[in-house]
Amino acid sequence: MSVGGKSILIDENHIEPNVEAEEFSFKADGSGDSRGEVLVELKSPLRFKVGGKYSQDFSATDFFSALYRRATTLLKMYGAADAELERLPKSLLAIDARNLRWKKLDHYSARQKKLVILSGAVGTFSLSGEFSCMEKKLLEFGRIANAGKNTNFGLGQMDYWTKWE
Repeated sequence: MSVGGKSILIDENHIEPNVEAEEFSFKADGSGDSRGEVLVELKSPLRFKVGGKYSQDFSATDFFSALYRRATTLLKMYGAADAELERLPKSLLAIDARNLRWKKLDHYSARQKKLVILSGAVGTFSLSGEFSCMEKKLLEFGRIANAGKNTNFGLGQMDYWTKWE
């Protein structure tokens, strides 16, 4: 676990308490739209529903909608009370290649007193097309705050690499 590129773990049971918070802004930074490719790596299972079911067969629009929902939820809970995200534009991106698999995780719920299955997509996929400023910001946000459901269990961890034209 790191903040600003520095580890905040003292040891396996302790976190450094004196870490300065990082700020994240969804405001346009002048980078504008960019044409190119992005390789997304799902490091831990990504869970969100497509057509009412959990699936690894999602579109670029589905993926960015999951990132957008996560961002709006966190803004409502922890952001400025009057902060609003601009509307998510209709994605003009395509998923070109997928190397995803379904990973099953077992979790024992003390509250429910039973085993709960938490499964989701892991692996890589590539996006290409014209990326809006908002889509680029959402990717950056997803790298920091994860995406999808059950992020409190460490699910939805992602990273990405870009190649702009």
